[in-house]
Amino acid sequence: PASTIVNQVRSMYEELEPCCLTGVGYNNNSIQFSHVFSSMNERDNFASTKQVVFDQVASTHNYTKPVLIYLPGLDAAGISAQSQLDSLSKSFELWRMTVDTNDRSSFLDLTNSVSFFVQDLVSSSSENRTIILVGESFGGLLAPSVALRVQDKLAGLVLINPATSFDQTPWTSILPVLASISTEEEQSSMDTMRSPRLPTPYSVLGGFLLGLTIPDRNQFGKIVDLIRNVPIRNSQDISDTYMSLLDGFGILQHRIPAATLIHRIKSWLVVGTQVINSKRLSELRINTLVIAGNEDKMLPTKQEAIRLLTLIPNCTKVEFISSGHFTLDDRVNLTEIILDERNNIFPGNYDPIVDWKPPSRAYTQQRIEEKVQPLRSLFGPVFFSTDSK
Repeated sequence: PASTIVNQVRSMYEELEPCCLTGVGYNNNSIQFSHVFSSMNERDNFASTKQVVFDQVASTHNYTKPVLIYLPGLDAAGISAQSQLDSLSKSFELWRMTVDTNDRSSFLDLTNSVSFFVQDLVSSSSENRTIILVGESFGGLLAPSVALRVQDKLAGLVLINPATSFDQTPWTSILPVLASISTEEEQSSMDTMRSPRLPTPYSVLGGFLLGLTIPDRNQFGKIVDLIRNVPIRNSQDISDTYMSLLDGFGILQHRIPAATLIHRIKSWLVVGTQVINSKRLSELRINTLVIAGNEDKMLPTKQEAIRLLTLIPNCTKVEFISSGHFTLDDRVNLTEIILDERNNIFPGNYDPIVDWKPPSRAYTQQRIEEKVQPLRSLFGPVFFSTDSK
């Protein structure tokens, strides 16, 4: 069971790479904006291109698609949005920002890089491009900073569980602990007697914290069912499980090394919240949508969505009752949410009669489980027999 979970996580990272073979680099190419292909034909056309030319990408759809720029969370890869990329790329000209693990850019550097990318994209063509900026978690903190710079070039802003409330969390108190763990790892790495198969304290503690804060009840239940339904029969199964857990810890160590995490917390999250919360978010004039998972245990997203709704003009909110920090799982269709005119991302008047669309089957089932099933369990009749036979 452990190997299944680890392989799923590893495959999610691996699947991000083939769909984004071309990119535009900034800040010595450590910050990349990769075009996410919507078909194999597009992928073949650009597989040998070293530097993506914006009009070449736009010409694949004759400039008919709006542009969507996705800014990821602290992993700077966007693993949480992996299940949404295929759908998004069919409706949008989709670009995904990634940041190298060795990059030490400041929050200002990131803001500049995204702003330059937007400006370069707009200036590359005489066509009037519709650009939507989407930020998730840390990306939801970076996106308003960028929007305040280039909002005249943006049509809409989408913030998914934004880290604008990071300064209201205890994570800043955990930072010294992570810093000391990082120092201990550097010292222990010089110890030749240490077994290379032992997980580092950073990877164990980091994995434990992520396991406690990221999954919501639904996601955690799936993990528990997966582990519970696969029995461990012998010592070989125990050994395989142990080795898989080690590999799982290694994913965190490889994707976000301790030194990288420390830098991103200090230079991105801490500085970013100071910058954004000191600025007037009321100066944002573009249509803004806040998507909130109200079971988010990593950030106080439910309260933050209400705060942003009062601060940002032209702001609407979509709340998912049973979703946690990784809201963008298979229960959510981000493309449908963005394209829904009721959410006010695209200009236009929504007619509740003519423009109404029935909810998807998955959304209907989700609402039944969240709203109807608890009432059935609490008030529904129960039939039982008193016959001992």
